[in-house]
Amino acid sequence: MLGKLIKYEIKSIYKYFLVLYAVIIAGAFTSYGTISASSGLLSKLGFSSFILCIFAMMALGVLLLIFTITRFNTSLLGDEGYLMFTVPTSTHNIIWSKAIAILIFDVLSVLIVCLVMGGYIFFVGDLNFANLDKELVEVLKLVFSKPGTYLIIFLSIINMFITFISSIMIIYAALSFGQMPTFKKHKNLSAIGFFVGFSIISEYVITRLGFDRIEHLLDSYGAEYSRVVGNVDASNIMQIMSSKIDISLHYFSGVMLIMLLMSLVEVVILYAITYHILNKRLNLD
Repeated sequence: MLGKLIKYEIKSIYKYFLVLYAVIIAGAFTSYGTISASSGLLSKLGFSSFILCIFAMMALGVLLLIFTITRFNTSLLGDEGYLMFTVPTSTHNIIWSKAIAILIFDVLSVLIVCLVMGGYIFFVGDLNFANLDKELVEVLKLVFSKPGTYLIIFLSIINMFITFISSIMIIYAALSFGQMPTFKKHKNLSAIGFFVGFSIISEYVITRLGFDRIEHLLDSYGAEYSRVVGNVDASNIMQIMSSKIDISLHYFSGVMLIMLLMSLVEVVILYAITYHILNKRLNLD
């Protein structure tokens, strides 16, 4: 049932995103070959395509926010909510179907924007990998020879997903909070109040708990890094460079793991609030 609900959500909104994706890609490819052209007309066409591409990217962010709010608010908290909650499935499936559908478009949007911006760097910026400094190439080879590099890449991807889910869940929790019988007359203000209040409290807790641990890690990193750098000489420079990379990867992965755990806790709390209200406290009258 979860798969069917996700397909239903995607079918409801995918056309809007496809239009913007097409505009972004078309604008990017048009501007790649014309923005730096010697012809004034082609150069103007390239610049106009670039501006169109930027505005389409901005519109994409706005569209993601709008659908995150409206698909949840209309389908669950509005008149459609009566029908949705008669579907023979759990509240968990209903919540996650909407979150996963938005998450899919979040990820697709980020990938498309990153690829397009990478294209601008490569084609318009005239990036030439053959002209990269040899020492930089050696350092990059050394970095990517370390298993810790791939751990950090993996943690970064997981962190991105958790950040997307957290941004979705705080909107869901805020909308659900505003729908409670106590706040029904001022549901929009209540939702905004919850969003702001939870964000402030979350930021405070992360600052007090998470940053203290991160600061301790960074202090340890600084001491270890200084110890290694202090022993450098011309005969062992590559060995020292390798040790510096190992230390950096070790401590940076620790920092990312702390951030990941705290984001997970935040998602669990927000999801629990949303589920509890929809399952126990929701009043659609």
